[in-house]
Amino acid sequence: MTSDPGAGDQTGASADQQAAQAAWDRVGRYMEGLGAVGERVVQRNFTFWKDVAASLQTGPMDADKLASAAGRAMVAAQETAEDVWLSLVEPPQSEVYVQVLPTAFLFFDHIAGSDRHTLQDPVHIPVIPQRKGDLPATAEIALNGSPSDGSVDAADAVAVLTKRLRTSLVPGTRSYLLETIEQGEVSPLVPGTYDGLVYLIKPSLPLANLRVIVDGPPPEV
Repeated sequence: MTSDPGAGDQTGASADQQAAQAAWDRVGRYMEGLGAVGERVVQRNFTFWKDVAASLQTGPMDADKLASAAGRAMVAAQETAEDVWLSLVEPPQSEVYVQVLPTAFLFFDHIAGSDRHTLQDPVHIPVIPQRKGDLPATAEIALNGSPSDGSVDAADAVAVLTKRLRTSLVPGTRSYLLETIEQGEVSPLVPGTYDGLVYLIKPSLPLANLRVIVDGPPPEV
């Protein structure tokens, strides 16, 4: 049996072509990532100057407006620096990797002598830097619950709690704000433990685990 003397050369050439293609694919992904960073920077600066212009229309620039504008300018600069830094130190990835999700924890403390609970401080939930493209204005919340009172339907308890939670994209950033609200006539929260997920649909992306404890009134003695 005779071997083809050109087989080795063809195999080597094929391997070189694959390596070159992989290298150019990585360069393309990197340039795409830089383009997404540039778009975020432009949008962030546009939002900042639009807010400043709107505040000037309400009257002359005073100390309070100047301090507010300076604070927003520093935040915009910090977020821009973070975007640029992450684009340099984190290589672009085409593969999907397992993520370590942060956990948002909320504890609703019962207000003595009533059926109401305290509201919680807002929680910022970041979006992973590799996620490109526009983000929706709000994120989704999925919850499961274990009410302390076994006679209460878990789905009803979850529905009441979900109505108290709100998510919104922070303008000019890549993060969402998780807030607790109480508007109008609302049903009392049901004591118990609840867990779930804050996520996006388009793009499909988990953002954070969610753990909630609703405290109940102290036992009667």
